[in-house]
Amino acid sequence: MSWQQRTSWAIAAFFTAALILYWGSLRYPPVFDDGQLTERFLRSYASTLFRFDLRWFSYATFGWVYEALGRDWIWQRLLNVLLHAAVATTLFLFLKRLFAALLPQDQTAPAWHAFFGALLFLAHPAAVYGVAYLMQRSVLMAALFALLSLRLFLEGLLRNKWHWFIASAAAYFVAVFSKEHCVMLPAVAATLVLLVRGWSFLNLRQLALPFALYAAIALLVTLKAKGLLGTRYEPFAEAAVRQLAESDHSADQFDAYPLSVLNQGLLFFRYLATWLLPWPGWMSIDVRPVFPSHLMSWPQAVGLAAWLAWPVAGTVLLLRRGRVGLVGLAMLAPWLLAITEVATVRVQEPFVLYRSYLWMSLLPAAIPAAVARLRPGWGLALLAAAGLALLPPFFDRLGSFSSEFKVWNDAVLKNTDARAPFSDRAWRNRGVAQYKAGRYPEALADFNQALKIDARSALGWMTRGTLYMRAARSEEARADFDRALELDPRQAEALARRCVVLMRLKRLDAALADCLAAADLSPDNVDSYTSLGMVRALRGETLEAELQYRRALQLEAKDGDAHYQYGVLLRGLGRIAEARPHFAAACAAGVQSACKAAGVH
Repeated sequence: MSWQQRTSWAIAAFFTAALILYWGSLRYPPVFDDGQLTERFLRSYASTLFRFDLRWFSYATFGWVYEALGRDWIWQRLLNVLLHAAVATTLFLFLKRLFAALLPQDQTAPAWHAFFGALLFLAHPAAVYGVAYLMQRSVLMAALFALLSLRLFLEGLLRNKWHWFIASAAAYFVAVFSKEHCVMLPAVAATLVLLVRGWSFLNLRQLALPFALYAAIALLVTLKAKGLLGTRYEPFAEAAVRQLAESDHSADQFDAYPLSVLNQGLLFFRYLATWLLPWPGWMSIDVRPVFPSHLMSWPQAVGLAAWLAWPVAGTVLLLRRGRVGLVGLAMLAPWLLAITEVATVRVQEPFVLYRSYLWMSLLPAAIPAAVARLRPGWGLALLAAAGLALLPPFFDRLGSFSSEFKVWNDAVLKNTDARAPFSDRAWRNRGVAQYKAGRYPEALADFNQALKIDARSALGWMTRGTLYMRAARSEEARADFDRALELDPRQAEALARRCVVLMRLKRLDAALADCLAAADLSPDNVDSYTSLGMVRALRGETLEAELQYRRALQLEAKDGDAHYQYGVLLRGLGRIAEARPHFAAACAAGVQSACKAAGVH
């Protein structure tokens, strides 16, 4: 069998394995940030040409799939799985070429080592967080085009042809505009120069063009993200920092950044440990490590020292080239790519496994050195055994995404230290899942626990108020919404929901004021306009009410509540024929009270 045929069979194996491994997850529901994938979001990307917006390429694929195949999530999940298989394929092609170039004395081992390295990455439990979490398609595409960029750059190094370097820069452009966290990829390309060619001043002249292109692209994406550098950019970071301050931490703007760097130094090794020893107990969608209280905190201070020493050790190994140099590459690539973690203040989400999908993709470069002392057959047997050993934790992690409750119950069970900032989120989100499943007492218990952890969380009060609102406990709901708005007067969602409660309490003027404020603060929020339509209808302002429902449905054409309330208004006006399609749409969206009105039984 020719090498082209063997490569084709290997690629087919990656796609087949990915489909087999993830087939049972194609019908899993969206979770967490997947809620951003509204119809308005999907339509906006489906109908526009390229924009120099961060993550445009990855987000545009959601719109393209929606436009071509509809909103059934199975197609979006299938694309994630295929992208994951493409990442493994590109990793295989890169490693195969690299191993063959550095270890020419070996005949067949480099190809097998590359194959098993890519296969181990494909089946890794930590990779699940990049694949099963729909919104993280950005990291899949960044990894795919980053590896493609390195593969093209490597070919340019070996052939000394300019067009490979230009193609590499083009792939890098797509990578950084899929997810900006791969901006440090040119530094990894520089390590390839040292590994493949060694140090030479001639390299500086010969490689000026590709690195000039990389620098221009990196500068462009850095300028796009300049407002994030060194800041608390995360949505609820201010609340998390405030929580730290109340726990006797130093939390002013000057202190927050160095403490975040200190924390990330240690967490780099936690990421590394998770990929080398993938125990499910270390993994969840929301990992909450304790934040350091001062610059000499244990064990973060030791972790930072090790983090600073890591690239020195990696460079020493890299310069030895050959198998040992490959270990240096496996050490340096994750470290260089993860430098973005110290570019901002990370308090709210200091440890997120899906980002490590990108950084750790080159760990398999160390495989030839890891099995060097074994006979070839034993080495391959060991790699095959490692692949089989990954399957139980892989399916454990994949199963945690099978429902919203499971993904957040898993997070609650893993986060047992209430000192960690934002540790209330897992409880609150599990409560939301319990509430959606109709388990109201359990949901209330989770919301209460979240507020016990952080009683100054506006989101916590708003969430519990929503449960009270749905349970028709209007006074308790109003009190919780009042408290949420004391803590965050610009929380549009709390205003919109308090508007509904005030309607029930017959305080229509106050309700109207809340709904107008909510729509003003969040002009893209469907619920704000639906609530505004309801209060207008109760005030007898039917024309204005109809305009608000239409506005809501312009934003989200399949929103069940907007369709139902619009149907109620039209029926009340005697426009029965116009009301029926809205009741049918609301019924299709899961609003049970609409089904009878639509004649669906």
